[in-house]
Amino acid sequence: MKKSSFLKKTSKIFLIIIICLFILAIALIDTVDKTPLKETAYYHQMMEQVDTLHYEEDSLFITGGWAKANITPLQPLQIASYGLRRDFDGVHDSLFVRSFVFKSKEKKCALITMDLLIVPPSVAAKALPLLQKEGFGRDEVYFSATHSHNAAGGWAEGAGGRFLAGTFEEDYVQFIADKIVTSVKNAQKTAAPIELGFGKIDASKQVANRLIDGGKIDPYLRILKLKKNNGENAMILSYSAHPTCLAKKINYISCDYPGFLVDSLERRKETDFAAFFAGAVGSMKPGETGTADFEKASTIADSLEEKVIAISDSIHLEKPNELLSDFIPLYARSAHLRLTEDFRIRPWVFNWLLGKQSPGISVFKIGNNVMIGTPCDFSGELMTPLDSLAKTKNLNLQITSFNGAYLGYITPDRYYNLVKNETREMNWFGPFNGAYFSELIAKILRKLE
Repeated sequence: MKKSSFLKKTSKIFLIIIICLFILAIALIDTVDKTPLKETAYYHQMMEQVDTLHYEEDSLFITGGWAKANITPLQPLQIASYGLRRDFDGVHDSLFVRSFVFKSKEKKCALITMDLLIVPPSVAAKALPLLQKEGFGRDEVYFSATHSHNAAGGWAEGAGGRFLAGTFEEDYVQFIADKIVTSVKNAQKTAAPIELGFGKIDASKQVANRLIDGGKIDPYLRILKLKKNNGENAMILSYSAHPTCLAKKINYISCDYPGFLVDSLERRKETDFAAFFAGAVGSMKPGETGTADFEKASTIADSLEEKVIAISDSIHLEKPNELLSDFIPLYARSAHLRLTEDFRIRPWVFNWLLGKQSPGISVFKIGNNVMIGTPCDFSGELMTPLDSLAKTKNLNLQITSFNGAYLGYITPDRYYNLVKNETREMNWFGPFNGAYFSELIAKILRKLE
């Protein structure tokens, strides 16, 4: 009798556990939304929004200025990337925020890049109201980052933020935001009439496809060269190779090859200022050099520097007669952090883990030079057709990543079900985004011709 009673109680407990697990699964897990792109509401909302855009380009007198501010943390904190890491052991090279301010009689725009893994949404949220006080609206601020995987963390909110960037450090977030404003204000003070020109260099040996062996790459180092009427000059550089030269075991703060490149250029008499904006870095890794860690970063930086110097004097400069900028709010599928090919965690769980965001597409045009900022690791495999389209419109195109929000990786749709980090764990907003972003950027380019 006692044995029968025990079995009944055990069965009830087991049944309750099964029911609780079932309810928990329903609460936390959902199926992947595979609705075809052009049957989704967000696609039509986005395309209709872009259809209404009408850009009136300012053709008046344009000035430009630039400045930088040091954002190296004053106290030890964790390095961002590669999962949980301990507080850094030291500083190999300093981190900076670099800013450009362009102004005409009617318009102005700030281009800002920082030596961080991404432009953290927490930093953007702090900096934008401060920049608003300086007269820069959201559509006049263009963010990017160098994407160094050995830069400081401490900026990710949400329950999952610690895994991405270590313990959240409110003081450091505010510190970065304040330095952004300082660099923008100082850039304004240096403004002078400018000339500019564009160059594009084949640097295919310094980059490789890390998703598909022998896969497509974006091989070009792109340069927007600027010169003031007082002779001072600067370069805005973008390139696709991930700054992952340093292994996880290297626990020192560093900008990796982008920082080495701009520092080397600034030490030369030909260049007063240089800044690196991460290009279409999705799926792209640094090329093989036969070296590792800091030596590899230096080797790649030196190779790119040689290419820049070789082309610099041949870049034709002229006075720009057009200036515009914009920030276009982005409609997207709900969050899709997948567990398997067909199942994902529910969007509310994702937002709890990593925070809800307000993504968008950044647009900057000066003369016939266009920069498009994306809220993601934008894949280098998606660049070629967009580059070709821009060329038909007589536009020089730079697509950059990390514009103040972060939606994970945007890769070609044929790779969506590959069981690899950037197509599974880091592809956060559902299928068909390769086609979606490509069509969206193409549509914007047609508006800018």
